[in-house]
Amino acid sequence: MGLRKLFQSGDERNPTRLQYAIRYGYKTLLSLVAIVVLFVLVKKFLPSSTIELFEPLSENAPLLFSVFFVSESILGLLFPDLFIWWAVSEPTPVLYVSLLGILSYAGGIVSFLLGKWIGDYKLFEQLVRNVRSKYTHRIQKWGGFFVVLAALTPIPFSPVSMLCGSLGFSLKKFLIYSLSRIPRFLAYGVVFYYAEEFSKFFENYNW
Repeated sequence: MGLRKLFQSGDERNPTRLQYAIRYGYKTLLSLVAIVVLFVLVKKFLPSSTIELFEPLSENAPLLFSVFFVSESILGLLFPDLFIWWAVSEPTPVLYVSLLGILSYAGGIVSFLLGKWIGDYKLFEQLVRNVRSKYTHRIQKWGGFFVVLAALTPIPFSPVSMLCGSLGFSLKKFLIYSLSRIPRFLAYGVVFYYAEEFSKFFENYNW
């Protein structure tokens, strides 16, 4: 079966697991390519004086790790891939990217517990209104499969984790399935590392 038929077969409002995984796998690939291209272009054309403004911040690893953990614990407020770009340019990229993955995993656990604790309050309804309307049925229908998908793709991991907690999803199962968040960071780290190496060549190329 071709990809087009696979996408079009069945009810669009009720796709199969495979259709949903392919759809978000495709979105993940496109977003990854777009990020790499954008980063290379920024490195090439952004004035060095502008980049230097951010150097004091990039040298404060404890602060960046702390900000990242808070973001991953509360709705994923910041784009995690920005932190991966920073990590791969550090002297110990494997360590830094691994730590980001672990912190994101831990942030998902915090989000899960927050959902479990405040799931009956109006504040929670406001925080995850859009996520609830889009993903509640998927979580109830697919369970751990959807948690893994959220951990690996652009589906918002922290809000989905919070929603899982509010829906009574098993904490033990969540801890297991959400471990896939760490390989996601490592995979992105590899791609961004080699993109960083390519960008150095691109910067020095005379157009």
